Amino acid sequence: MAAVNLNPLFVYNDLTCAILEVMDDKKESVETKKQIEELKQWASKQTDFPKEIGDRIYLRFLHSCYYDLEKAKTALELFVTFRNDSPELLCNRDPQSPDIQKVLRIVNLAQYKISGDRNLWIWQLNDPGLEVYDYILDAKVFILGADTWLLQNDFLEDQFFQLNFHSPNSTTLYKFVNKDELPADFGGNLPKLDDLMKSEEAKIMSCRDRLIDVNLWRVDKKQVKDKSDISTGVGTFRSLAID
Repeated sequence: MAAVNLNPLFVYNDLTCAILEVMDDKKESVETKKQIEELKQWASKQTDFPKEIGDRIYLRFLHSCYYDLEKAKTALELFVTFRNDSPELLCNRDPQSPDIQKVLRIVNLAQYKISGDRNLWIWQLNDPGLEVYDYILDAKVFILGADTWLLQNDFLEDQFFQLNFHSPNSTTLYKFVNKDELPADFGGNLPKLDDLMKSEEAKIMSCRDRLIDVNLWRVDKKQVKDKSDISTGVGTFRSLAID
């Protein structure tokens, strides 16, 4: 797998890390702004789309589809459909609720900048016996963290990812991220994950009002009328079979 201009998603021991590198802070071109308006106009005519999506989200979908407007429409429709059809993940997710607090006690989450104007994401399950683990709640909190990042960070056009795997106790991880930029738990000079997690939890709490909105980038199906007769083949999250 080529690694040129790509950035890694790490799976290392029980630590999962993703690096998001900002290659260039470009201003939106006139053509991009025109595409955003076209995508916005198209979305406004979809009966099962939320009223407020935001230019930031439209730009993300255009960029991820290489500014192919039709592909961006398809991707955005899948995004909204997933959120509409997954109330188990997108509703009842108040970060102050007992269920979410239970998960926050068994995960370590961190998102911070490292050298090269990159962002490092860390997700660690801290429940070795899986006595408390609930995969629905775990997924809900993961999306909660991702939504928090989307709400707090502006989009910069050139961003890339690459998937890499690193065997336990290996040192290959350090080819992609300086060891000193990792938490103390993993030999770095930064605070321990427990301390970093407190900071991330504070960020989530700061976005609480938006995160508990059941219509954040989705529409409650009870409110949808005359829904388009387009079958996407997407079921609810709980209906997914796990082999």
